[in-house]
Amino acid sequence: MKRHYTRTATAAVILAATIAAAAIAETRITGMGQAEVRAEAPAGTAYEAVLVRDFNTGSLPGADTPATDYASLEEYAKDHPEETVLPDPHPFTDEEVAILAQVMQSESQICYWNGTKYGVSYKARQAAVAWCALNRYDAGTWGDTLKEVLTRPKQFAYHQDVEPSEEMLALAEDIIARWAIEKTGAENVGRTLPADYYYFEGDGRENHFRKTYEKTGQTWGWTLPDPYQE
Repeated sequence: MKRHYTRTATAAVILAATIAAAAIAETRITGMGQAEVRAEAPAGTAYEAVLVRDFNTGSLPGADTPATDYASLEEYAKDHPEETVLPDPHPFTDEEVAILAQVMQSESQICYWNGTKYGVSYKARQAAVAWCALNRYDAGTWGDTLKEVLTRPKQFAYHQDVEPSEEMLALAEDIIARWAIEKTGAENVGRTLPADYYYFEGDGRENHFRKTYEKTGQTWGWTLPDPYQE
C-alpha cells in the first residue's frame, strides 16, 4: 500500500529546529536584496541548509509570498508563520541512515571514478541509488521500514561489514533531508531520480534505472537538474 503523508506548518524558526540537540556550525549565506546574513545551522541537520538555499532564492517550500524582502529566515518566519512549512522529523533511525550510506557505497562507488557522465556529477548518480530505495519505501510494497527495504534479499548490495565514508554518510543525510522536505508538498527539492523508478541494474561501470521489473530498454536519462553540480 502506497504511503500517504500529511502537510504540516509551524511558526518555529527554521534554523533553531534542533539547536538543543546538535552542535552549531556557522554558515555564510547571501540573502536577496544584496543583504548578507550569517546563519547558525545545526550540524548534521541537512534540511536546514536546503531551506536556507530556498530562502536565498525566494522559493521557500509552501511559501505563497516570496521571501525576497527579508534579511533572515527568522524575520520571514515571524511575518509569515502560516507559510513557513517545515518537514516533520524523518522516520528513519541512525542505523537506517548508515545502512543507506552502506548501500550507496557498495552499489555506486564506481561512479566516483567515472566522474561526470550523462551531464551529471558522480554524486548525483550515487544519490539515485538512495532515491530508488526511498521510492520503494514510499510505495510500501518492499518493506515496512527503510531497513527492510535496503536489506531485502537479492535487492540492494547491502554488506554489514562495509564502512561508509564520511562523504557517503553526508550524502545519505542530504538525500533524506530532501526527501523530508518533499513530504511537505515542496517541489524541485533536488531529486536525481523520479519517484516512479523502482529498479536498476549495474553493468560494472554505471547503474541503469528503470520503472518496471521487466527490461524494456528504457532507462532513466538523467534529465533532472543536478543539485551537486559545482
